[in-house]
Amino acid sequence: MTALVDAMACYAIDRHQIDILSLGCVELEFAFTKGQIAKGGIRHWREIISAAMRLQSQNALGQAGLLVGRDRLLRVDGAPMKSNPIDLDDYTRSAAELPVYCCLTGQAT
Repeated sequence: MTALVDAMACYAIDRHQIDILSLGCVELEFAFTKGQIAKGGIRHWREIISAAMRLQSQNALGQAGLLVGRDRLLRVDGAPMKSNPIDLDDYTRSAAELPVYCCLTGQAT
């Protein structure tokens, strides 16, 4: 969204001239637990930041789609990892595992 606004405001590019490719991350599946829903205590909501970040990302994509048109926006996400997620700063493990993971899940081209 930031790059879109910069392109439109700083470089006077018309929104109909812009195509967006948004590259996502391989994420964990996320769902609220029954305890989070029923009890709502801080202990049950300690992972709420993940939900907030995901919703913020989806909101930014939605806004970008409204500005340029959904047909001009492509979001590419990896399939969710079900267990043993790779930390964002773990380059060694990412370089070793993600190319193989993409081939196994049909994400490679």
